[in-house]
Amino acid sequence: MYEKLFTPITIRGITLRNRIVSAPNQTRFKCGIESLYMERKACGGAAVVTIGESPVNECYARQSPEYTFNMNVATDVRFMGETASAIARHGAIAAIQLYHPGNHAIGHSGKSKPPTGPVGYTREDGTEVIAMDEDAMQQTIEDFSNAAVVAKRAGFEMIQVQSGHGWLLNQFLSPRTNKRTDRYGGGTENRMRFPLEVLRGIRQRAGWDFILEIRVSGEELLPGGMSIEEVSEYVSAAEDYIDVVNISAGVHEAKDTVCRQFAHSGFTPHGVNRYLSERIKKSGTRALVSVVGGISTPALAEEILVAGQADLIAMARALIADPDFPNKACRGKADEIVPCLRCNNCLLSKGESQTLRCAVNPKAGVELHVQLSPSVRNSKNVVIVGGGPAGMEAAITAGERGHKVTLFEASEGLGGVLKISDCADPLKEDMRTFKNYLIRKVFRNSRVDVRLRTAGTTDNIAKLNPDAIVVAVGGTPIKPNIQGIDGDNILNGMEAYEKIGEIGDSVVVVGGGLVGCEVALNLAEHGKKVTIVEMRDKLGDPVDWRHSLPLLARLDENENIEILTKAQCVAVANGNPMIAIGNGDPRAIPADAIIMAVGIRPLSDTVRAFRKLAPWFRAVGDCNRPGRIMQAVRDGFWAGMDIL
Repeated sequence: MYEKLFTPITIRGITLRNRIVSAPNQTRFKCGIESLYMERKACGGAAVVTIGESPVNECYARQSPEYTFNMNVATDVRFMGETASAIARHGAIAAIQLYHPGNHAIGHSGKSKPPTGPVGYTREDGTEVIAMDEDAMQQTIEDFSNAAVVAKRAGFEMIQVQSGHGWLLNQFLSPRTNKRTDRYGGGTENRMRFPLEVLRGIRQRAGWDFILEIRVSGEELLPGGMSIEEVSEYVSAAEDYIDVVNISAGVHEAKDTVCRQFAHSGFTPHGVNRYLSERIKKSGTRALVSVVGGISTPALAEEILVAGQADLIAMARALIADPDFPNKACRGKADEIVPCLRCNNCLLSKGESQTLRCAVNPKAGVELHVQLSPSVRNSKNVVIVGGGPAGMEAAITAGERGHKVTLFEASEGLGGVLKISDCADPLKEDMRTFKNYLIRKVFRNSRVDVRLRTAGTTDNIAKLNPDAIVVAVGGTPIKPNIQGIDGDNILNGMEAYEKIGEIGDSVVVVGGGLVGCEVALNLAEHGKKVTIVEMRDKLGDPVDWRHSLPLLARLDENENIEILTKAQCVAVANGNPMIAIGNGDPRAIPADAIIMAVGIRPLSDTVRAFRKLAPWFRAVGDCNRPGRIMQAVRDGFWAGMDIL
């Protein structure tokens, strides 16, 4: 099974144990935590583990020095060595991505210098960008070369040079950003001159006894940007220096291309960049071709390799979701791989120093805390009320730690709010995969007794005399305090998915957040005429723009959807919502159904009823504080960990 994926390959005398590369990703971890995070991926079986975005000169950086390895800072070099050693001792190849942000540099310290690029101009934020002269370019070549030498000395056997995604080398390569009139601008041959000089300088200084990889955007997906044909020319010219080319797409500063190609969601297909890597493979390059972009299953990875579309498979989010992905796939346990939701919470995490977190892997980024957590002293009798994501995660964790768990679920099946993924909505495919994974994990745990169609009443719980109770009963949809809100045609968001076949042709969705927008889109794609009513002047979530942008684009494209902003439902009369827009008078909008998508309220009274039934108690998920899947999973995990 997955024969090609687990066939070793040797490059410059360095053997990769399989074809799975842990792609670079920005974590914002402090250096010591970064080491543990990377080591975990090496333990999980990846052939290569890559540290992300390490600036070659701290004077030109994008991230705060606190959260990146700076190649010319002594303390960082020491931590780099520790990380490389941690990766290597588990049989993986330690790699590091070197980059220069060019005109996107942001000053974070007294050492910072004005951003530089192929041409000078004033950025939208008012920052002056300095056009690089040949002395500055030569210094940058030396910065890359010195960084490569430092990386080798620190123990890295593979170096990736970032020449895509809109950073400095890409800025020179692209006709969109390189408007120079000297020998470094104009045609493709001139535009790739400086990036090739960087690669040549690295080889001259650092030698040939390590793997050198470049990352490229197969297409920039912007007017005037690089095409796949120009990228092929660059790869061909770089063959004298490189061993591997990693194919991505888009540029980081253009949010639309980010959403479509390298931080995509359920709106894009899995393996989204494989058509680009196939083009590079067919160009006849001598370099090995690696591809990244939504490759979340070993079956898809194997398919790409067998089809000859790539030689290596690079994964970022799939290995955040489950660092053990390679080992599980190799052992024939692919159904035990924790599936990535492609929710981009790993790029969105708030608080905790803005560091990486994962919706489905609560251990990501807190490996040290997990290691230091006390072990279970004695097996406890644990009752969990509610079989949604928080309750299931608590049951899985407590059971794996040796406790005896009884899980009460009043409905006919586990899943909770994740059950909406059972509807005919392609956007919920990844959620459905995760729901089914959690259910499998619960039922495969012999220490968990699942009692479906059984409410977790105080009587049922008291009979078990539990040592610990975890309440995960969720929340209840908020109903605005308006006249007529209890009509028969008023549904909440979950009911809109469950009863879509019973809903008439005309629907009003009250609430234009992510939930309301997703409900509206699903209804419209099933042929309903939908009106979205939102109090704000915009729909979606401006913070979670990686999901909002493609979602709002789909709404705009759908002729069945009308959007009313700065509007609110002030009453329901004769089954029709009365909508006031701005300061205008309310008007009725005919509707067969009204969907209220205005938030969730915790079931606080239900939670209080269970507090005195056991000496240890925890409320998790929406019944504690309404949130997303990530919060529910983390709540459940730490509840299971904290029962000692």
